[in-house]
Amino acid sequence: MKRVFICILSALMLLSVLTLNISAFSYTQIATENEWHLLELINSERREAATMFISLQDAAHIRSNELLTELSHYRPDGKAWYTVLTDKSIGYDTESFEIIGANFGTPNAFFDAVMKSDMRDKLLNEGFHIGAGYTSAQGAKNGNAWCIIGVSCNGINGISLHYDDIHLIAGSNLDSADIILEADCEHTRSYMQVLPYMISGYDKDKIGAQILNVTYKGKTAEAVITNDYKDVKYGKWYYDPIMNCTEKGYYSGVGNGNFSPSGQMTREMFVTVLGRLSGIDASKFNGTSFKDIKADRWSAPYIKWAADNGIVSGYNDGSFAPTNGITRQEICSVVKRYLDKFGIAIDRVNAEKSFTDSAKIAAWAKEAVTYCQTRGIISGDAKGAFNPSKTATRAEVAVIITNLDNKIK
Repeated sequence: MKRVFICILSALMLLSVLTLNISAFSYTQIATENEWHLLELINSERREAATMFISLQDAAHIRSNELLTELSHYRPDGKAWYTVLTDKSIGYDTESFEIIGANFGTPNAFFDAVMKSDMRDKLLNEGFHIGAGYTSAQGAKNGNAWCIIGVSCNGINGISLHYDDIHLIAGSNLDSADIILEADCEHTRSYMQVLPYMISGYDKDKIGAQILNVTYKGKTAEAVITNDYKDVKYGKWYYDPIMNCTEKGYYSGVGNGNFSPSGQMTREMFVTVLGRLSGIDASKFNGTSFKDIKADRWSAPYIKWAADNGIVSGYNDGSFAPTNGITRQEICSVVKRYLDKFGIAIDRVNAEKSFTDSAKIAAWAKEAVTYCQTRGIISGDAKGAFNPSKTATRAEVAVIITNLDNKIK
């Protein structure tokens, strides 16, 4: 049978507090997954979120171990439950409380039972710090036991944040982020999961890194979070270059949070990217240089810039074919003309490579391909081929542009 016992401690003497120092933050050093989840459930309903600290967690864990044998507010030696606080040198007062339960299979089941008890208001409105203990053991009188201990505090001096690289898919809500808040108070350093309502400045549709503000009890700290494209997986070979091109405004997604990394790069888009990399003022390039480019086309200023500077020349019939895919050898040719035009010299970093399909590289592109390959701007595939006539993908161009960007800085 599932049971919940509740108790409110009254008229207790305030004890001294031991401050703990933690040399390095460790998520599992503080609490188990079940205990973290229980605290998160509690804070999701509290008027003001509570933090846990290590010695209080130790006390709650000691009590949950004792409760495996007997579900009582008295300890095995006959002493009242709050003596565990004395043992851990934790101060307590009339606001301190303990809630215990046994044989609840999940944190949610225990929490739901507490929320239906007459300790609900106490749990949600009092206790600046919460200790959440959980223990299970086969063969014990109680298969598992839960313990919540609440103690008060006079306030905090400041907060800091702990988190690994946080990557969310564009459009995600912040409830999927994993940030631990550390508060400095009279007891020690205490911890809790950051809840969505504490965060401001988050734009779920913005791609790339953004700085968030986390506020708790009037104190604020910053965290950096990155929203990724839905179709650009973190860790892929093209991830960093694509994010670099997006964050610098060279080119971005195709809509609905997607980038289309395997989509083709068109001739007009590549010239536009190159123009943005160069930082040109597009408003200064009006008119058109090709019969199939109208002056009001979105790419027209960049194509005009490239044509005026001899970076692109189009076809013999006076067309530019803006929506055609641009090949890998064409990219090398355009990049080489761009570098020559603006007198940009790049150091040689690679020996000249003989690709398995070198014979297929057009005569007009050979010098440019060799230049770009030996300067580390472009490379071949895993099989040693260059694929000169292959249309470049948007992901490949992100790598090329990022390489170029890094070398001409």
